[in-house]
Amino acid sequence: EMGAQASSKAAAVGRLPGRWRIGYVTDIEGDRHFWRRYIERSQVLERTNGKITLRPGCSFVFGGDAVDKGDADLQVLEELVELKKTYPDRVHLVLGNRDLGKLRLLHELDYEEHSGIYWTFFGGDAEVTPEQFKASRGKPWTRVERLKWMLWQTMGARTPDAFENRRQELERRGKGCSDEDVLASFEDMMKPGAPMYEYLRLGEVAVLYPGVLFLHGAVTPENAGRVPTQTDTRGGDPRSWQESYTMQPTVETWVEAMNKWHAEEFGNLVKGMEAGTPWNDRPWSSVGYGGPKGEGLLQYGMGSLPAGADGVPVVGNNPSVVVKTWVNNGMPRDLEDEVVTFLQSSGVSTVVSGHMPHGDAPLVWRQRGITIVTADTSYSNDVIYDGVDRPKKDSSNRGPDAVPVVVIEVEEGQQPSVEVEAVLATGETLKASLPSCEHTGTLKDGWVVKGKVGDKWLVSHGVGFTITNRMAAL
Repeated sequence: EMGAQASSKAAAVGRLPGRWRIGYVTDIEGDRHFWRRYIERSQVLERTNGKITLRPGCSFVFGGDAVDKGDADLQVLEELVELKKTYPDRVHLVLGNRDLGKLRLLHELDYEEHSGIYWTFFGGDAEVTPEQFKASRGKPWTRVERLKWMLWQTMGARTPDAFENRRQELERRGKGCSDEDVLASFEDMMKPGAPMYEYLRLGEVAVLYPGVLFLHGAVTPENAGRVPTQTDTRGGDPRSWQESYTMQPTVETWVEAMNKWHAEEFGNLVKGMEAGTPWNDRPWSSVGYGGPKGEGLLQYGMGSLPAGADGVPVVGNNPSVVVKTWVNNGMPRDLEDEVVTFLQSSGVSTVVSGHMPHGDAPLVWRQRGITIVTADTSYSNDVIYDGVDRPKKDSSNRGPDAVPVVVIEVEEGQQPSVEVEAVLATGETLKASLPSCEHTGTLKDGWVVKGKVGDKWLVSHGVGFTITNRMAAL
């Protein structure tokens, strides 16, 4: 039955008759204050008597990464899932890497022996192995300790501390908040009917409206039109998983096939859960993911494929729309011929995504007839304002003020328009639009124009995750 429920949502395209007004936000990451600020300023959502509702004639797309950085993972998941169930044709939940990564909780905590995650073996960003973690902690290697290691060292959820944040959320709810209670909460949220399970069941790899594509990461020459088919990466070179992809000729058939594949993979996952059989004879993350029980879905959310039989790693080369980005070392990347041709041949002129943080306002630009919106501002509190002494108001990555509101207006036969109103880390408000604004998204002496603040323009320059802003007269 659960597998049938997953399969019933395989339709990909969010098309409703007439005109569309689509609200978009991404990468909430469990931050209830950010989520509240967004709803207060949203042009499509509103909260009445504690319940979030969708305004008539509007749609809402959440761009993925619902959890990990705030003290309200459960609340955010529950409210997003409730929105989807209330407005199934007008609300879309995109699958992010942080969301898909929680599939590891179904299996990996069971293993006392763990050699470390496979991406560490070839220079990944998780430097602390289980043995090093145990030595530094000096505590028994319990399921609680294994969960802390997974969150802190392999899921990017150490700062802020996802384990302690969950404890705070349980305490606010009047629940037990011991270490064992926190552990149980993480395990329980992946059970059928629980919020993380439901998000993953109802989620979509990509969403398509006329002329507008939504996904978590980006389209690249390596993933445009490609759909995973083979899920077994054991016993051979996992690069064959990439090579086995099928090709779809249009964006519409591609999105439909991707979401159908997700539904099938989730159905396989449910069957495996019901059978109670493990997915691997070793922890997932030490060997890579393979087999017929939904692991392909998890692998698709990972940045790298494991090393093949020849021992050669495939670093950062998972051809996934979940983990690729539109940004190259902090600045907009040049769009490749293959990407432009693929999108334009299907009438797609706008792509909206998150995943890669870029300062305290969305990065919106137009190149070769394609408008790109990347709206993850989860590092907004870390932005540097050139020549401005800006003391941080709190110690969080996001800060207490910044929030982006993105609205896409779509009318069949017309070019979609993008409107941005973002509260910056300074508390000031930025406004931007495409295609109507001549400056938004243009490069000026190596700085990209993000939008207008009062009578000045905000321009940004990025190097990696470090974004510097300044005000300019254009």
